This record gives sequence, structure tokens and C-alpha cells, in this order.
Amino acid sequence: MTELNQASSTLKPARELADLPRRFPGESAEYRRARNELLAEEIELRRHIERVAAQRRALPLGGAVPEDYRFEGELGPVTLSEMFGTHDTLVTYNWMFGPQRERPCPMCTSLLSAYDGEMPDILQRVAFAVIARSPIEKLAAFKKERGWRYLRLYSSAGNTFNRDYAGEDPDGDDVPAFNVFTRNNGTVRHFWAAENGSVDRRPWPGPARRARRNADLDRARYDARRQGQRLVSEAAIRQCTALARRAARAISWLRRLPDFARARLADSLTRRPNAWAD
Repeated sequence: MTELNQASSTLKPARELADLPRRFPGESAEYRRARNELLAEEIELRRHIERVAAQRRALPLGGAVPEDYRFEGELGPVTLSEMFGTHDTLVTYNWMFGPQRERPCPMCTSLLSAYDGEMPDILQRVAFAVIARSPIEKLAAFKKERGWRYLRLYSSAGNTFNRDYAGEDPDGDDVPAFNVFTRNNGTVRHFWAAENGSVDRRPWPGPARRARRNADLDRARYDARRQGQRLVSEAAIRQCTALARRAARAISWLRRLPDFARARLADSLTRRPNAWAD
């Protein structure tokens, strides 16, 4: 961290960089002042993200895995250590597609569709495994349906990996998780996990909040009638509410992704603007 602190001390102040002359047609002085204030904060945020990334890379050795978990892959049984292949780093993603689900989580599916396109590049640096509790035949059938070509799927139905590294209750709901493992001299260790989701997750609306929300919708309809406005259908309101929830979940997921994953996803969406609709 000493080198990082020294590098930070040589950077120009964010405020100074934000005030460099750059203007766009038609903007007011008020807009430019507010935009430069925001730009200074954006520069500080980027620098903070870089400091956090450096701190993550400097983590000491994590705990050795308690066992060499055995999974069912598309080509047969495989252990956690075998998933590394020729790499010394393995990234795992716990896919919310447990045996109780007819269809997988749509947010997970959207994310994995983007990853599939980037996987040839990712696999040059690290191994990447997608893990779910459903039988491998069910996972492989969905992979074929979606047209995924590069994702490597594994079923954890016969082990405790999801409980140990995703905090899943075997009889409860699926839990998404990112984990990074390293292998050195034959020893596999856990290096990093996206743990902030468990401490920064907002609860879904309970019965009382749903009741208040429904009351607000009823009041809005009543006001609209009085003002002679055209009413939005119940189905449209529900659809908009569902889309807002999905957007909130997407933002929450993106905040939990590792830096390299966010960068890959952003690049993928830039080159494949319809990736979220896959």
C-alpha cells in the first residue's frame, strides 16, 4: 500500500482536473459549475475504486478449501482443483438455478449471456466456472436453448460447495455468489468473495410496505379521475413496477461484481447493445 499511497500523492487534485476548460454547445455557466463539481466527485470515485482494487490484490493468503469438491460437468465428473486447468486462478459464479426452479433467475441469465460472449478473452487469463444445484442435464439443456458456447457449467447437487461458499440453505432459496480461488504448489485456497451483498442488501418490500404502495396507487388513480386524466391500466402499472424492481436488482448485482467483471461487462454491452435482451 506504500507504493499506492506514493502514486496517489503525485496525482493532480480532482478539483483541478475537473476545472480544465471544456465546454459543450449551449450549456450555461450554472450547468458547467454543477457539472465540474460532479466531475470532481467522479474522478475521486474512480481513484477510490483503483485504491480498493489494489487493496484487494494485496490480500494475504485465504483459507485452504476444506475438500476437493466433486461436481458433475458436461463431460463427466470433475473436482474443484481440476476446474483450474492450466491456470492458477479460478473464478466461480453461483447461478440461481436450483432444482426447485423451472427456469433460472432472469438476472443471472442476462449476466451470463454477456459473459458467454467475453469468455474466450476471460479464459486466456483465468478459469471460469458456472455452478448451480440443478442436475447437469437441466443446466446443459438451458445452455443449448440460450445458444451459449463458451460457459462451463457444473452441477453442485452432490456436494456442499453452495453452502460453504454461497451461504445457501440446502432447503432454501438460491443465493448468487462470486468467488475467486487460487492454486499454488497444489494447494487450493479461497482468495476473495463478493461479500458486500450480505451487508448492503436492502430487504424486499414486506406486506406492510406493499399495502402502503397499493394505497398510493389507489390514491393516484383517484386523483387522476378527478382531474379527468387518462388512467393507466392495472397491468401497465404492474409491468412498470416489475421493470423497476428488475432494474434495482441489476444495479445491486453490478455493484457486487469484481472490477474486472464490470469492465468486461461494460465492454460487452458497448459492442453488443442488445446483450441484455438475449
